[in-house]
Amino acid sequence: MSEIIGAAQAQSSPVQKDWFDSRDVHIRAVRSFQTMIARGADHYQRHVVLPKLLPVSAHDLINERWSDARIIRALERAVRRERQNGRARHWSYNINKHISLLQALKAERSAAAQNARRGKSD
Repeated sequence: MSEIIGAAQAQSSPVQKDWFDSRDVHIRAVRSFQTMIARGADHYQRHVVLPKLLPVSAHDLINERWSDARIIRALERAVRRERQNGRARHWSYNINKHISLLQALKAERSAAAQNARRGKSD
């Protein structure tokens, strides 16, 4: 039996690089999350998503009671809090909420930058 195993090993191809390279996996994961966040930010709808993430009502958003800067600060705090929960492996950590917060933050920052450019060009 050992002769068969030895023959099979001798006929196999030379040792190839292990398919599991942790650095490669990390790079792919980071790229995947960046793509997911960018695509989610492209389809972001403030009046639908924001009330689910922050203590703000759709009515407040329609009446513009929250400024862009206030929304961005609140999202940054929420992302920081969610990241801390994840690092602490807290039972309430939710990766989907974390991703949604990052998508909303990216979209809000982009919208604020566009509004600032429009304001300067007028």
